[in-house]
Amino acid sequence: MGHRKLRKLLALGAVILLLTEEAQAGGGAGVTAEPALLIPLGARADGMGSAFTALADDSSAIYYNPAGLSRLPFHEFALSYLSGIADNNLQDLAYGGPLPFSGLSDNGDAAIGASVLYSQDGTINVNSTNPDGSYAGSSSFNAGNDLIASVAYSERLGRTEFQYGHDLLAVDHYVGASGEYIRSTLAQQYSAETQAGSVGYLADIPALGLSAGVSALNLGGRLRYIQASDPLPSMLKAGLGWTGKAKWGVVELDGDVTHLFTEEQQFYAVGGEYRILNRYAVRLGYQYDAGSPLGLTAGFGFNWNRELILDVAWLMSTQGLNDQMRLTVSYRFGWESRQAREGGARPELRASPSHEPLPTLKELDKQVPHIEAFPGAAPLPADSLQEPPLKMNQKGVPGWE
Repeated sequence: MGHRKLRKLLALGAVILLLTEEAQAGGGAGVTAEPALLIPLGARADGMGSAFTALADDSSAIYYNPAGLSRLPFHEFALSYLSGIADNNLQDLAYGGPLPFSGLSDNGDAAIGASVLYSQDGTINVNSTNPDGSYAGSSSFNAGNDLIASVAYSERLGRTEFQYGHDLLAVDHYVGASGEYIRSTLAQQYSAETQAGSVGYLADIPALGLSAGVSALNLGGRLRYIQASDPLPSMLKAGLGWTGKAKWGVVELDGDVTHLFTEEQQFYAVGGEYRILNRYAVRLGYQYDAGSPLGLTAGFGFNWNRELILDVAWLMSTQGLNDQMRLTVSYRFGWESRQAREGGARPELRASPSHEPLPTLKELDKQVPHIEAFPGAAPLPADSLQEPPLKMNQKGVPGWE
């Protein structure tokens, strides 16, 4: 068999093998293309079991819930590296940050995100022979690679206030959307491209440290390599999160459920993070899926000087075969205050009690004039003329503080 004919045959076999592996990975009713879209990104979220839908507050929000980009008080560039089986690897560069205007709904917290992901599936070695059976030579070619470019936008849709005991609490509503361009190549000879979109919603109650999120990812688009085409792995994610103060730091917890539409499959994830002294972080999580070798995750983070951050995560397979390490290096700059992020949001929102810190008794004492009961009498104490201020629990900026 000639060299060219053998190469084409092996290339076609590689395509069939890769597509078969995708079907087996799905473990459900359907077959989807582009398995790179199923890989969770960002070592911080990975260390928490990829339970990040309700806590999304860094540049990796574009992969979990694009609405979370509005909670970034800084600009961030994050470079991630993932090592897989054999010589498979993935690199990702992501950006997220606030925009200097009040958003389409004029409620502030407008933000933008973008990312470029490139993955490689290793190489295939081909040995060729002469007609007499003798060795003719060898060559190698790429088994496959993927390029995914994304752009996202989010903003605060509005605010709802409600009475909780003696406190007036506020719920901030965030929405976001992203568009993706996807190009995939198999066996160095077959390629396909398509487009997709994602949407997300996030509700945040800062005073209670509670948040909830839901997102629909990888919607639309099909990849056609030869004749048949396969859909992308579209999914629905929902999560609940909590953030609270602890001794020497902050604790965050999240629980997620993910439904894969084509595969008709669900998997669950729980995770947490403990940030110590705003410099160190330890993380633990667990992923459960009866049809896949998911399992325990762990990670740590180190914040050098508030700007440069290193995050590392380990994903441990229940079968001990697919253990992976994730690494993310982030650079943050241009921190903005809450008021600056709101831009030109409506004055009534900026002046709302839940939006601005309430004055203290000392500040009120300076504002209220002393009133004399009658001429020549001693002035009445100012605190006797004041109503007790409304209690408000203030919460710091999410993420590294």
